[in-house]
Amino acid sequence: MASWSVLVTIHNLLNIPLSACEDGPRTFAVEAHMLHRASAYSAPVVAAIFTTDDVVCTTPNLFEVRLDEVAENTSGNGGGPKVWRCALPEMEVVVLVKEIVGGFTKPYRPRAREDDDTFTVDGTRVVGSSAPVALNVKDIVEVDKLTTRVVGTEMGQVGLSFTVDPGDKAGYRHRLEDFLRRYNPQGLRLLPNVVEVVSELDTFTKLYRRYKIRNYEERLTTFFDVYGAQFKKEIPSLLRQWEGREEELMRNLILDNGPELSTVEPHQRLTAYLAAYQLDRKQPDVQAILAEHADAPDMSGLFAALVQRHGPEPDPRTYLFITPRYTPASAQVASAGPSSSLAASSWETRQPPAPRVSPTQNRSPKRTPSSGAGLPQRSPPTPAGGREQLLSIPMSPTPKPAEEAPVETARALSASPSFRAGGDDKKLAKGAVPQSSYRWGKEVPAITPHDQLVVSDRGIGRGERSGVATRRGASLWRKMCSVMQSRHREATPWREHQLFFMNQAEFTAAVRALRVFGDDDSSGDEVQSLVEEWLRRIGNALKEETLSPNDAYYGAAVQETTSLTRLLPLHIQVLSLTSLFHKEQYIGFSTYVEEVAKAPKTERLVLVGDTRKLMDIARYGFHASVDVAGGTHTTQQSSLDENNGTQAESPIIFFREPFRRCADKITCGVLICEVAVGSTYGCPPTLHTPREPSADFLSSYDSCTYVDETKGPALAVYRRQQIFPRLLLHCAVDPHLQPCPAHPGKAVEYYVVDTHAFACSRCVVLGAYKGKEAIPLDEAAVLARDSLAEIERTAHALKESMLAYSNQLRSEESCMSTSPRRLEAEREVDRLQKEMEERVRVIRRRVQLEDEAQLSRIQADRTEVEATLEAVEGLTSRLEAAMHLSTPVGTVNALQHIQQENEVEKLLLRAQRRVPTAPLERVLPLDCSSSPSQGPAVPVSAVAGLNESRLPTNPESRLEHRGASRQLNRSPVLPSASTQRKDAPESGDLYSRYLALAGGAAGASATAAGNSVVGTPSHLHAPRLNKSEAASAHRAHPTLLTSVEASNSEDKEGPQSAKEALTKGWALLRRGDVAGAQRVWMSVCRAHGTNDVIGTKAHAYVAEAIHKDYVAAAQWYARTLQLDPQDRMTAYNYGVLLEALLDQPQEALRMYDRAASLGDGVAAARARELRSAIAAPSGPTHR
Repeated sequence: MASWSVLVTIHNLLNIPLSACEDGPRTFAVEAHMLHRASAYSAPVVAAIFTTDDVVCTTPNLFEVRLDEVAENTSGNGGGPKVWRCALPEMEVVVLVKEIVGGFTKPYRPRAREDDDTFTVDGTRVVGSSAPVALNVKDIVEVDKLTTRVVGTEMGQVGLSFTVDPGDKAGYRHRLEDFLRRYNPQGLRLLPNVVEVVSELDTFTKLYRRYKIRNYEERLTTFFDVYGAQFKKEIPSLLRQWEGREEELMRNLILDNGPELSTVEPHQRLTAYLAAYQLDRKQPDVQAILAEHADAPDMSGLFAALVQRHGPEPDPRTYLFITPRYTPASAQVASAGPSSSLAASSWETRQPPAPRVSPTQNRSPKRTPSSGAGLPQRSPPTPAGGREQLLSIPMSPTPKPAEEAPVETARALSASPSFRAGGDDKKLAKGAVPQSSYRWGKEVPAITPHDQLVVSDRGIGRGERSGVATRRGASLWRKMCSVMQSRHREATPWREHQLFFMNQAEFTAAVRALRVFGDDDSSGDEVQSLVEEWLRRIGNALKEETLSPNDAYYGAAVQETTSLTRLLPLHIQVLSLTSLFHKEQYIGFSTYVEEVAKAPKTERLVLVGDTRKLMDIARYGFHASVDVAGGTHTTQQSSLDENNGTQAESPIIFFREPFRRCADKITCGVLICEVAVGSTYGCPPTLHTPREPSADFLSSYDSCTYVDETKGPALAVYRRQQIFPRLLLHCAVDPHLQPCPAHPGKAVEYYVVDTHAFACSRCVVLGAYKGKEAIPLDEAAVLARDSLAEIERTAHALKESMLAYSNQLRSEESCMSTSPRRLEAEREVDRLQKEMEERVRVIRRRVQLEDEAQLSRIQADRTEVEATLEAVEGLTSRLEAAMHLSTPVGTVNALQHIQQENEVEKLLLRAQRRVPTAPLERVLPLDCSSSPSQGPAVPVSAVAGLNESRLPTNPESRLEHRGASRQLNRSPVLPSASTQRKDAPESGDLYSRYLALAGGAAGASATAAGNSVVGTPSHLHAPRLNKSEAASAHRAHPTLLTSVEASNSEDKEGPQSAKEALTKGWALLRRGDVAGAQRVWMSVCRAHGTNDVIGTKAHAYVAEAIHKDYVAAAQWYARTLQLDPQDRMTAYNYGVLLEALLDQPQEALRMYDRAASLGDGVAAARARELRSAIAAPSGPTHR
């Protein structure tokens, strides 16, 4: 025979009567019974026991007990959730609330209902019961999986949930298999794993959402239409936060607010709707709507049509639940024993209560047959001793707020209309009073929170009040509150909760300011007794609950903390998490939201500071000693008259980015607070401090926003009651951790050398960078700093060189007017003035041209020097900033950016190309090797950094890298065979003219006499040797090196051997040994190639002196100057070739000027002669 198993849980009891919590502690039991046990295989009683010490005040004058939290008290005595196995698809449930008379002194074991419809629990009396609730257990198990009901009793509303039995694995497997066969047959292979790992509720919730069987967004929209339409905008965020647990979300919302309209009995729902709008079923429009939906299987269309026509449905809490009340047991009943108690609460002697309806609704004392069949009958209890009944506030729109609700829904619930008691009072017309309700055939005035006594001795303490000192403190407390209330002179009423927004010193000062209580031994030290009573009440009011990572709310609280602090999850490590709730401060906070704030709204903000100081804030509120990092507050000593909700206080500042200036890893506390914000003043951008709390300002605003210069956006509030602490976290915060690109939840720990990427340990061990060279980030930062320091030294040396050359240019410019050259010219002008006036004009013109040329060169060089200095200054400032970075990632990124942009190479190349005459002796290459002031120019190697050098981690690798960086590119660039000038002179008078120009008449005649013998161009400057080179040149038999030998001995002998070979070639050529000279020079060519200065010189000499290919020789000279711009000898020889053999006087003049600027006096003299010849009308003349 088929059966269905459900897990029944009692969650909470809401809206407990105030009278049940007074006059000492009491013990109650809440039980859920299956009404017809014959339809069940197994239906044990579900029970939960609580005492008045477990009751909390979540909303002003609204009392509640969370039975989930106290279920462990009865778990060993038959309490807690129970599994019911039903043989029939439907069942009825009734809820009883019993008082355990005489206290809970022995194990409580609930018993099932007997056949004679009586309960045989000894020592208890029934103080509340519900009407039977019909449930379809088959739908719960096979379709819904979870359903939640709120049942009304005389002791308040009981929240129940019915869930598919988690232990029914066989049924779970069967139901899941049927579902997958219908919707996804391919998923059957995963069925065994899913059944063993995932609960049935979670599995089907996800499946319903995936296959769009349930529309949770529409369900939430319908729910908020009843309990707060303004929260529909939060539905997407709620669904994201509760993804996969939507049924649990609906359960929490129902327990905290009220039932869904779809679970209300349709007849009762329709009757309440018609009564709310004073409609009659006989009205034509109502009859039309009823007739149209008479045969509809679902009543949702009927109510949708009514809502569209007349308006929204009334709150179901206004007609489903009766006003709670509690009648204390009389002395006779208490002394009569269990049998009298049981007889007084007999089930059969009671009559069913009439449902609560609107005053305008007609009532019938009879129940319908369907609802009255089989119901237990009960009569209204009679108040004992004629004592007036004490009522709690009506359930109407005051569900519990978000104090114990999940953190994910706390924002919505805290701001909902049900957040404050008496929320519908504002909807009444001016002067109107709340309507009365009808109970047991007599009119009972509705009691609102404002009708409750302000000064009361609440009996909801943590322990039983005992002892003379405790009773004396309570009596003094009532007296103090009465005196303070009578002496209050402000327009707003004095409230008791204002005493809990101060520290001990402020409270003591306020008590002494009354001048009523003594603090000496003669008066019994009344002030000290009041302080002890105040501390005791604070301890009872503050509820602390430490959450563990296994708690359902822990992850959401951590996620909210990261969102409010604007950090990434990896930046914050939660060490401990404590949930806070201060009953008295919450009363003050909610009162401020209701009465003081002009446009009430709440916002969650954080304070950062010492954990102990933040705990003091949660315990005592803000006071004069508060000083935390995330928010600051300084107040004056509060007096009795100032201690109210409108006092002018210094602002309490909340920074929206509290870790904006956090430079290192810190351990601190984070306090998450609800902040009530009314009218906010926006400070202008020029104001970086909050407004002073003047009286005029506080009359219009209670907060202001501004932007702090260092800490960013901030919100300042001016009253202590605007802040209500909710969560306290002890955290370790490191804002500088960089998330891994592949795994955002893990921090970067390694630098991958091959790909120049950052990675976490998971990527290096198992991810994309497995097996690749990776070094820890700290070691990479050390190597990066070394490279940055090397670049900084190079940039500094370049800067000093440019400054020195700038000073040299300035000195040269200042000495131009007194230079020997000008004086000599003046003397030459005086000497020739008498002989020839035309000669004087020519000389003066020549001097003027030379001055202009030199000034033009100086100005051009100065401009380039200033531009280079500006670029070097920019690079230096960036290097200084990069060197002082404290984060490894920033240091490595700075080096990579400089290397990728090739900034240093560009600066050096620019200085060599545009300022070739600048002395760069002090500029060291990045490998720290010295470079000579003159000699072959080596192309700048790449900067040794992360991108190029792969960050070598051992000295041998670094030495190899530095050696490799010195190697030159040896790709040859040879002139083609067609470069030989076709119309070049054979070797006759043009070459004689070349030799005459360079070496004088003697050289020319010698060349002309032996035309068949190739002459030696004596004008060419042979390489100048130092002492060691000169000694080598005069050896009898100099040894020429082959290319292989030159390569092997390059590091030992260097360029000195090559220079000796060039000199030896000229010596052989002068003696007429043309073949010997060619052999020597060709050996140098093979040894040094075309990318070395010595090799290109040898190629030029062979082309000029041996092959007479003057065009090719000119190309080799140009190549030599490109490799070594400081070679003045090559510049002069190139100029002579251009002037004498290639007939290019302008290019020759430029080469002479270049050699003269490098210090060649012969070239300077030749330049003057050539410039004069060009300027003369008759053209150039050759001497």
